[in-house]
Amino acid sequence: MKRIAFLLMLIATMLCAGCGPSSADTAALVARDATVSANATATMLEGMQSVALVLYRAEQEIQIQIAVSNGEGKDSAVHRVAVVRKTWEPVWDAFAKARLSYSVLVAVINDKNATQAGIQSAVTEQSRRMTTVTNELSIARSRVQGGIQ
Repeated sequence: MKRIAFLLMLIATMLCAGCGPSSADTAALVARDATVSANATATMLEGMQSVALVLYRAEQEIQIQIAVSNGEGKDSAVHRVAVVRKTWEPVWDAFAKARLSYSVLVAVINDKNATQAGIQSAVTEQSRRMTTVTNELSIARSRVQGGIQ
């Protein structure tokens, strides 16, 4: 019986507009969560950038080694490295867009007039950009692992 009374009280509290947290409390909670998301994103971006640089260098080295082992000469090795650089453009572009969306998220969080919807939209965009970086990095990792085997 106590459980039923508790559940009814909980439902009544949720239905009562004035009984729950104030919109100021909710806005503060959304801003705090967005701040946590932004901080986590900054850390993840740094780590992912380090991995990307290692993979980028490894892919270039693989192509140079292939040119050397095939006796192709310097011009071929230079061309192979240029192809790697061109192949990596989407990865660097994804990183640039993720850093930009991170900056936008931080600016929105710090904006005193930002709405909850605005903050949530910036968080969603940041998440979308990080997914793109993750996907691009995964493709690059597969390419490098395939070249090593």
